[in-house]
Amino acid sequence: MHRPPSSQAWLALHEKASTRGEDALSEPEQIWWDTQGWIDTVKEGGLIHFYTGPRADRHDETLFALAQLRAFEILGILETIAGLFGGDVPYEADARTAIINAWAEGSDASNLMRSVDSVLLPLIPELARSLHIYVIQHGLG
Repeated sequence: MHRPPSSQAWLALHEKASTRGEDALSEPEQIWWDTQGWIDTVKEGGLIHFYTGPRADRHDETLFALAQLRAFEILGILETIAGLFGGDVPYEADARTAIINAWAEGSDASNLMRSVDSVLLPLIPELARSLHIYVIQHGLG
């Protein structure tokens, strides 16, 4: 997994988020936390893994982070997917999973979720580079 720019700094951030809570992170730390978490989750299991797991509990924060990093193509895709949830993306993973499981096989929503990774995965290296620069500029790593 890509950990810009220092594994030690990432581990320290992870420890802070784990012990003090994500709300204790500064805005630049939250942007790193949410973006790196999104990258790792999507690379490991696709966008569906993001929505069916705990990372999407911070969906709005992830959208904010992507906007701050000017990752507008990814942001647009996530906003489109968010629309499939019929309003706000539920906070709880179980609620998101129930909605995804209710999509009929072959429906537009199901087909979009199944095909979106082929568009997203090629965008991740540029996002990782932008995040790396952001982390360095904000003295985090």
